[in-house]
Amino acid sequence: AGALEDFRKVMEEDGRIPGVALAMGNLMVREKQYDQAMVLFRRELVVNPWNAKALNNLANLLLMKGKAGEAIETYQKVLVADPGAHEARGNLGAALVAAGRDREALGPLVRALKHVPENARLHKYLGVALARTGDLAGARKHLQRAVELDPAGGEARELLEKVRKAAE
Repeated sequence: AGALEDFRKVMEEDGRIPGVALAMGNLMVREKQYDQAMVLFRRELVVNPWNAKALNNLANLLLMKGKAGEAIETYQKVLVADPGAHEARGNLGAALVAAGRDREALGPLVRALKHVPENARLHKYLGVALARTGDLAGARKHLQRAVELDPAGGEARELLEKVRKAAE
């Protein structure tokens, strides 16, 4: 609460200081005040339009709110600002899967997994995309890996069972 008040004072004095709205937005995310966080990330982007962290955080919230199209555009901006942002690349793939653009999702997901091969979530999304595009063997491999990496991840386990049944 004290940090939040300090950030508010700084923003009232000069809302154009780079990083202040981003930090305040991150605090809002921790407090689960997502709408306020989105406003703050957008405010940060007025000050610094190519702040990859603000773009990525905004895209994450857009995806969470079911706005896959806007999230995709924003993740693409992250990758322009920071081509090495592998988390954003994986998130782009997840957003493409959420939008039903499975073929497009394959490239970003495969590239992201080269850099973060132990990410169960990305294996799950790649498995979904592969299944939807007809590659059941590839889907099975990635869903199995997702289950190995996150044994508590029930969704990946359920999807794996569906793929196994479909392959029979």
